[in-house]
Amino acid sequence: MSQVIELLGKIPPLDLFSHSSLESLARHVKIERVLPGNPITETGTPVDRLAIVLRGKIGINRRTSRKTGYESGGPGTVIGILEFLGGNNASATARAEEETLILAIKRQDFISFLRDHPDEAIALVVVLSEHLYELGINMDFTGPPVQTPFESIFEEGNAFLPFGEVTDVIQEKESDNPFYAKQFTCVFCGARFQSLVIKSKHIQLEKTDTDFCPHYRSWNPLLYEVAVCPQCGYAFTPDMPSKLSDRARSKLAALLSQLKMPLRFDGERNLDLAVQSYGLAFACLEAIGGKKSQMAKLYLKVSWLYRTAGIEVEEREYCEKAVFCLMESYRTEQSNDPAFELNLLYLLADLNHRLGRTDVAMRWLSTLLGHPKRHTSPKILERTRDLLYEIRRKKPKENNVP
Repeated sequence: MSQVIELLGKIPPLDLFSHSSLESLARHVKIERVLPGNPITETGTPVDRLAIVLRGKIGINRRTSRKTGYESGGPGTVIGILEFLGGNNASATARAEEETLILAIKRQDFISFLRDHPDEAIALVVVLSEHLYELGINMDFTGPPVQTPFESIFEEGNAFLPFGEVTDVIQEKESDNPFYAKQFTCVFCGARFQSLVIKSKHIQLEKTDTDFCPHYRSWNPLLYEVAVCPQCGYAFTPDMPSKLSDRARSKLAALLSQLKMPLRFDGERNLDLAVQSYGLAFACLEAIGGKKSQMAKLYLKVSWLYRTAGIEVEEREYCEKAVFCLMESYRTEQSNDPAFELNLLYLLADLNHRLGRTDVAMRWLSTLLGHPKRHTSPKILERTRDLLYEIRRKKPKENNVP
């Protein structure tokens, strides 16, 4: 049961729910095994259960007035939540592409749960409305252009007219606004707050560097990666822990009591403000005992921000910090996922090459190419060979891997 509760707490939008409410919800969860090729939902059939992929891979074929196409999903994928909540038929067919385990919650059980937990019901409405807003889906309900009983309220001289007159309202066109205010809940103090993020339709990826640094045509979502609670100052990213131990809370309380935040981070951000938000995240992650691999990811993203801004000195500084944390992660952290270690080895090779340490980069490449599970990540293996070719092309005399 505890594993199911922990898993539910990591899956949006259920990650907004309190631990006690997740305990109640977990009592209704069933685990189902779906064989390859079998459907989880089928277009036109009622969606009577919420399905969350626990293990495996699914393919989703969707055909609506807004979208037609194919998507694949893995662990954490939530299937058909809007149809599920509305009691409607499925708008997509989802099939298992390999043996798949799903967590299933019957609709009647979930509706009963929401009736008993109104705070969670409100949180669910908020996050779903934010998602629809981000996608640009309009949910206005328009009445016909004829006189209705409501119009009599606004007739001249009517005593119910609150201010004695009707003023014209000119609404500013919003379609060009790249931002929307996303709702966050602070893991430390529990405060709910809003902070700007970039709408997905305005995020246009142009290219990706060999160390996965993304370059965008206009708006860079990395500037808004870190959310900062305006109440307590706790700074966090989506992959930081969703629950804190008593020890972590004690260390955070000591840290946050010393912080002075004259700046606000919930509006638009430039490079300097974004870097300061990452700086707060570094301090908070270190205080709660975060993994070195998580710290490396933060340092690397700051390095990317400086690269896209063309500031080489700071880019190199944060790249060095990322390399140090990656080396500590390789030395001290264990993972059952071979892809984690292969990605780590590749980054150590690529970043050392960028820093001019070609011999060190070659040694990490040699370690990766000798890894017993290197073939489980074909894309990393391909990137590794490309990097090896690039190094040897620039230094034709150094053809042997140390």
